[in-house]
Amino acid sequence: MKVVIIDDNEMTRMLLRTTFVAAGHEVAGEASNATNGYEQAIRLVPDLVCLDIVLPDGSGIDVLKQIKSAHPKMIVLMVSGERGATTIKECLASGASGFILKPFNQATVLNSVNDAVMRLLLVP
Repeated sequence: MKVVIIDDNEMTRMLLRTTFVAAGHEVAGEASNATNGYEQAIRLVPDLVCLDIVLPDGSGIDVLKQIKSAHPKMIVLMVSGERGATTIKECLASGASGFILKPFNQATVLNSVNDAVMRLLLVP
């Protein structure tokens, strides 16, 4: 899979990058803010976007809506420590394919990706 990581935390990006590369995936791009992240997602057209909800220059939920508007089938996993039901419902209603909750480990990330891919394959 080709992956784009959008998160303002360098440590989170590094952990995700390491996880995906170790699993044989290509990390095609990374961004630390909403503007650059959206541009990379649209330009690189990855199979998967890992998207932080809170970004320094905007809302990850807004970026999610923009990405899904341009590429409805793109898998977007939200990355956040936010466990509030309202935020999770808003993300899912906006097209998120799932969540990677912080703190996470490699198994959690890869399980979230596999679950999202399986759901996508089951949708007619």
